[in-house]
Amino acid sequence: MKTLFSILLVCFPLLLSAQKTKLAQLQFITTSGQVLNQQKVPKGQALLLAYFRTDCDYCRHSALQIKTQAASYPAFIWMISPEESDIITIFEEMNGLYSIPGLVVGRDHSKSMHDWFQFEAIPFYVLFDDEGKQVGSFGQFPSSTEIQKLLSK
Repeated sequence: MKTLFSILLVCFPLLLSAQKTKLAQLQFITTSGQVLNQQKVPKGQALLLAYFRTDCDYCRHSALQIKTQAASYPAFIWMISPEESDIITIFEEMNGLYSIPGLVVGRDHSKSMHDWFQFEAIPFYVLFDDEGKQVGSFGQFPSSTEIQKLLSK
């Protein structure tokens, strides 16, 4: 019995870790009110989730980087905030994030992203490949070159 318990103690954290390598059943709401979930990622496309807050100066700087690079970025980008939709919409308008190809801004209404990834700082970025497998996480907006390298492995 002790052996079985010991095996479970060693294996359980590994099982949890393996679970988090796939795109979770996370669900967000876009600023236009549409549901955003893993089924909304176009087949065969990578996804960069960007968790931000509107009152974060570094997040504002990152939003400008995203704005200038989103159209040519090698992954779809979902910018997600836990804040109320009206505040996120103001942030989206002030930073000109509307109608940028490959970029969606939304709300994590259940705060599930933080619970799932348990990051300690924002902004927080996590990259999923075209099969929904997590291939990297970042504390700053990753360059196109960095993303290409991770996706080509």
